[in-house]
Amino acid sequence: MNYFRFVAQELREIMSQLGVKTIDEMVGNTGLLEVNNEILPWKARKIDFSRILYKPEIPENVSTRCTIKQDHGIDNILDLKLIEMPGLR
Repeated sequence: MNYFRFVAQELREIMSQLGVKTIDEMVGNTGLLEVNNEILPWKARKIDFSRILYKPEIPENVSTRCTIKQDHGIDNILDLKLIEMPGLR
């Protein structure tokens, strides 16, 4: 329990330094990331990360994370029915 308390405290401190109030504000916010070339291996120092960290303009009414529960019908696939059949285990 103490471990998670310390983790939460450190997370609050980091979020404060970044200027965000909630974890939702951090999710997908690539503007908060920067590359530290000093810790990169020599092969990775010349990699251009700008395309990986690029975030296109998205309208405010479009969500960038899961906000609506989706049903893909995975509970009804044949594999699960076969696994549940007696005598097949």
